[in-house]
Amino acid sequence: MKNLLLLTTALAALTATTASADEVVFTGYIEYALAAQTVNLNLGTEVYAGAFTVAPSLDFAYAAGAGTFEGINIDVAYTLTANANVYLEVDFDNNAKYQEATVGVAFHF
Repeated sequence: MKNLLLLTTALAALTATTASADEVVFTGYIEYALAAQTVNLNLGTEVYAGAFTVAPSLDFAYAAGAGTFEGINIDVAYTLTANANVYLEVDFDNNAKYQEATVGVAFHF
């Protein structure tokens, strides 16, 4: 738990002190899975710098009376137009071991 707190503090300090960042936003969500009876929590930041967005976050879960650290996510997006961007998502497990990378295009109207 001590290491988790240190990692969270380091991520927040790193993103909050980015010299060229246009804006820093703190994000998160909490949800309850009805069938699985688990609570999931995500805490992170989004740092906007020009056309780039960098968004590191941490995942936690609570089930059967125990809370666990689930992993780390790092998302990077580049805005192509007002309605589209390309992105890269990199996921790590609770031991900071690489799990998966995903690339894609997102749009909204």
